[in-house]
Parts: sequence; C-alpha cells; structure tokens
Amino acid sequence: MTTIEKIKTLMIRLLGAQNAVSRNAVRLRRAYKMLITMHKGKKMLEICGGKKPLSNTFINVDILDYPTVDVVADILKPLPFETHSIDRIVSVATLEHFNVEDLKTILKEFYRLLKHDGVLEIGVPSLTNIFHYYQEHGCDDLVLRYLHGGLKDEHDIHLCILDFKRFKALMEEAGFGNIEQVDYDFPRHDKAFMMKIRAYV
Repeated sequence: MTTIEKIKTLMIRLLGAQNAVSRNAVRLRRAYKMLITMHKGKKMLEICGGKKPLSNTFINVDILDYPTVDVVADILKPLPFETHSIDRIVSVATLEHFNVEDLKTILKEFYRLLKHDGVLEIGVPSLTNIFHYYQEHGCDDLVLRYLHGGLKDEHDIHLCILDFKRFKALMEEAGFGNIEQVDYDFPRHDKAFMMKIRAYV
C-alpha cells in the first residue's frame, strides 16, 4: 500500500467514526464536493458507489451513509438534482437489486436528470452470460452468486437479472435511444457474468 493509499484509508476511518467531529467533517466534505463539482464542466453521478466509488470525479449517490458518499438518497425517489443537469450517470452492480417496476422508475429518473446529449452507462449481471457459464460449468457458487446475489445482508440480493434485449426495451420505454451493449470494462465483478450497456438521451 502506498503512502497516499494509507493516508486515504486513515481519512476514511476518521470520517467514519461515529462522533460529532467526524460527522461534521463528513458534512463539510460533502458540501465542498457538491460546491466544486456542480460548478465545474461535466457533472457526473455514480449511483451506489458505496465505500469504493469508481472515481472522485463523480458525485457518489447512495442510500447508505458512508463517509465516501456525497449525496445520501433513495434512488426510488426523485434525486436532488435539476432536470437535464447531469452529463453522465454510471451505475455498476446496483440495478439488479430492484424489481422490474422499480427499475422502470429508476430509469425514468435517470432520463430526467441527464442533459439532452447525456450518457448512461450501466453494469449489471447478464442472464445470457450466466446461462452460457452454467451450460459449461454447471450450477456452481459463481452462478448462484450472480443469479441471487452474495446474500451477505438484506440488501445483497438480486431481484432482476435480465438479458440485453429486455433491458434495452425497458430503457427505450424510459425514453433512451441509441442503446448498445459494449465491452464490459468496469473494475467491479467478473466480465464473464456481466454486461455493460450504454445509452444516450
């Protein structure tokens, strides 16, 4: 671990301490991040980046109140951003935790938030990829993990595993166009089981 990584880990631990000083520090960090991010060039959201967001350039939106989260919010409700104010939304390993009706609500909210030339990038388990793996390897623990979730807690369960065709139809229903499946290059999860979908407003 490099010195910078050690310092970052220590800062996250300090911010995560449940005391008045650390909670005020988290509030100040969030306010500063929002002020800086919303007044610069591209505005980008990561949905449910949790403890390990993909990049500090994104605004990390999550329902869990981790110190690394910039906006604590429920994505089933309208998010606290203006209509057509966001350039890019990225969501990795999140949308499979919602049922189809909730997924429709979330996709419509993403569409509302994105600018007219905005892009949505989603990483989710692929039913097609899981099925191909199952045909070659049988029903091992990896198949069960990607079908059902890790089941570490009540949030870690998969409710909606789709193929690209069905996911594309839901995105079109929400208003998205130019929807394509692209090479899975997110650093989270095994690409043998995942798919990446890119769509534009």
